Amino acid sequence: MREGDFRKKFGRCVAMARAARQMGQERVAELAGISRNEVSLIERGEVSCSLFIAARLAEALGVGLETLAGPNAASSEAQMRIAETVRSIPESDQERVASILALVTKSTPPPPAATPYKRKASQTRMKRSGG
Repeated sequence: MREGDFRKKFGRCVAMARAARQMGQERVAELAGISRNEVSLIERGEVSCSLFIAARLAEALGVGLETLAGPNAASSEAQMRIAETVRSIPESDQERVASILALVTKSTPPPPAATPYKRKASQTRMKRSGG
C-alpha cells in the first residue's frame, strides 16, 4: 500500500469513527491534544501523523488503534458506516434493525486468513537430497 493510500484510508476511518460517535472535529481535537485544523487535514488524508498522535486520536474516539490503521480497518470502516446508518433510522426501529444486522453478519463467514505457503515434507526432502 502506498503512503498516500494509507493516509486516505486512515483519515476516512478517523472521520467515520468521529461521525459514528456524533463528535465534532473540535471535540476530537481537544481530547487528542491537537488542533481542529490538524484533525481536518488528517481526515482528508492530506498529512501523516505520528504514531503517538494516531494513538491519541484512537483514544479520543474510544476505539483501538487497529480500528483506524490495522489490517481490518476496512471492515471497521464498514461497521462504522452501518452504525451511522442505524442511528439515522427512527429510534423505535433501531433495535430491530440492529438485530437483523447482527444475524446477517453472523451468518457471513469471515474471509480466510492469509497463511504462508509451507512446503510439504516430501518437497523439503527432495530439495535437500538434490533431486
